[in-house]
Amino acid sequence: MRKLGDCAYITNAFDNKPSPPTAQFAEREGRQAAENIVRALHGQPTRPFYFKPLGQLCSIGARRAVAEMFGFRVSGILAWFIWRSVYLLKLPSWSRRIRVGTDWAWDLLFPRDLGAFAANQSQHVSRAYYRPGDFIYRKGDPANFFYAIEQGEVEILRGADGAQAEKPFAILGPGDFIGEAALLQNESYLASIRARTVVRLVAMSRDAFSQHAGLMAPLRNIVAGAMQQRAENIWLHFPAAKDALGKEPLSTFLEPIPEATLKPESTLEQAVASLTGSGLSFVFVLDDQECLWGVSNGTDLSLAGQMIAYKQTVAPEDVKNVQLREFVSAEPVTVSADDSGLLAASTMLEHGLTWIPVVVSKSDHHLNGYVRMEKVSYWLLQQAAHQTNPTIARRQVTG
Repeated sequence: MRKLGDCAYITNAFDNKPSPPTAQFAEREGRQAAENIVRALHGQPTRPFYFKPLGQLCSIGARRAVAEMFGFRVSGILAWFIWRSVYLLKLPSWSRRIRVGTDWAWDLLFPRDLGAFAANQSQHVSRAYYRPGDFIYRKGDPANFFYAIEQGEVEILRGADGAQAEKPFAILGPGDFIGEAALLQNESYLASIRARTVVRLVAMSRDAFSQHAGLMAPLRNIVAGAMQQRAENIWLHFPAAKDALGKEPLSTFLEPIPEATLKPESTLEQAVASLTGSGLSFVFVLDDQECLWGVSNGTDLSLAGQMIAYKQTVAPEDVKNVQLREFVSAEPVTVSADDSGLLAASTMLEHGLTWIPVVVSKSDHHLNGYVRMEKVSYWLLQQAAHQTNPTIARRQVTG
């Protein structure tokens, strides 16, 4: 099997010398390899790589270059012009060639604009993308960045000790943040964070956050308050409840899908009617494949009415026909049917929820039902009663 590329040793049949690792050779080596593959598939003999070098170009700065083309040597601005022309012709389309060529011509006619502000690269804000299963960071990694979730879900992983494998502890979604250890000036992260779905994050260094949050007291206070209410801190006071829920499957608390569901194209009037008739404080919004698209509740409907009244873009008689997709946020935080009761309870505590949707799996968002915090709390009370009154518990078991 022959190889090609900058690191491959390929003899040029033109002069029987090794081919240099330059673009003009690499392009033609690739073409020759493809042609030889076609010949081999048709039972034809392959051909050796043969190419007569066209020359060499090198830019040395200040609009100067040196070049050797077809045996002639050129230097100065003429060589620089030839160098740029060659690279311009290598662009894939004429529209791009014209656009880049215009920019280069503009630079020739007018001086550079040096009035741009150069941000401090040590205090930057950037965006990051992670696939399902990727770790944003692991426990013990240096706590250098604070993250806000733009899209997708992440799992907080925790283990009882170093020998025990880490397990999902809570789920966070759009609008949540991770990496608060960077704000607390900790040396390392205290828990591992793994992407549960495709995730997009805004990453901010601890120095950048300190600088900006210092100018925005409300933002600083919100983050500080949220850090104090982290679900993981709450469970420190209830270790027995945490252990019990960690062993209990989610099916213990699962409630069936309500009969009344909506579509993204359902109207505001239909949403109000569903909420009024169901007796629940929410209604699930499913797409055409019956997958969970969003959740509508009384707060959403109230905000939708205020938004419509503020914008005054919808006639009063058409308000009831406004579709849910215009004001209901998609991608609600969910748990999967194979998750534990602890993960569901921690996620609800993390977001201040009284219920949470349950889907089939991380990759299958068909709705499977929902879990209410009220039912989880009642189950915990029953477990506590059984532990403190074993005689009563045995009577209940034996009937």
